[in-house]
Amino acid sequence: MASISLANISKRFGSLSVLDNVSIDIRDREFVALVGPSGCGKSTLLRIVAGLESISDGEISIDGEVVNDLGPQKRDLAMVFQTYALYPHMTTAQNMAFPLKLRGHSALEIDKAVGQAASTLHLDDLMDRLPRALSGGQRQRVAMGRAMVREPRAFLFDEPLSNLDAKLRSHMRLEIRQLHQALNATSIYVTHDQVEAMTMADRIVVMNRGRVEQEGSPIELFDRPANLFVASFLGSPTMNMADAVLTTDDEGKPVLSFDAQTSRIPVPAFTGAPNRKVIAGLRPQHMDVVPPDEGMIQAQVQIVENTGCETNIVVAIGAETWTVQSRQRQRLAQGDVIGLIFREEHIHLFDHGSQKRIN
Repeated sequence: MASISLANISKRFGSLSVLDNVSIDIRDREFVALVGPSGCGKSTLLRIVAGLESISDGEISIDGEVVNDLGPQKRDLAMVFQTYALYPHMTTAQNMAFPLKLRGHSALEIDKAVGQAASTLHLDDLMDRLPRALSGGQRQRVAMGRAMVREPRAFLFDEPLSNLDAKLRSHMRLEIRQLHQALNATSIYVTHDQVEAMTMADRIVVMNRGRVEQEGSPIELFDRPANLFVASFLGSPTMNMADAVLTTDDEGKPVLSFDAQTSRIPVPAFTGAPNRKVIAGLRPQHMDVVPPDEGMIQAQVQIVENTGCETNIVVAIGAETWTVQSRQRQRLAQGDVIGLIFREEHIHLFDHGSQKRIN
């Protein structure tokens, strides 16, 4: 396997900047997910690593070797695409064997490599089938097997599960993670689905508008987002946000005020001038529903979504609309007034101007 280093990578199409000074170091055998909204540059960055796109500025190194001028075939990386890209006239076995035939491997070597990959991916009973006779998940496994037989230095996944239904995506997430562990491989995984990134990756790199917003473990990014974009992108339902003012109570302790009508909410210690305008964030899971007179704040119910395991309650707090997620089955209706208790240790504060984390 291999370590991959991207140093100050920029990509421009004429006057349009797609990537702007991106630097990422991917350790040997690490599983890194690149996430962000459509158009943020994550797939372009993956194609640059693969050698399918040139760079405008910067340096790409694989195991310490600069590969800027090497073509895709000389970088020895395997890419798995969203669209499977299988040959329709070839069977599963033939599709998987094709890369090794191009490299001139013997029939014995090909049979051994294809057999091992098929066994790992549970494709043994599907070797004689054409792609049209396979399900979406089976086709994706064949595409992964075709990459595996090459024994590449690293695997590059470009939104490989986007074409699958929700149940199959969940199953394939598990399979890809198990495959990564079995092969002990270096993997770069591009997705716009933050659930995929959170559940699969050792480390997540959040991108936006061609730049890296933050990188770290899934829990680090979830618990301490560096700015408003990361906070709102990671987590489902998304983090609630509201304009607020940081001030102090009569004892000099920091409190948060949303408007003149609401209670002051205690917050963890902060530094900075009093009466500071901020954006306060709180995840839906970090509020508790109580009777109106027992809450820190009152809210009016707008919509109740019962999912079976959880209840998502959309509420109005003044002019803001927030979502509360409860593990209990709440018997509520539109128009009901409820009380909310905020779990103070989970309140996130962001500067109103820069939108960067301040606590």
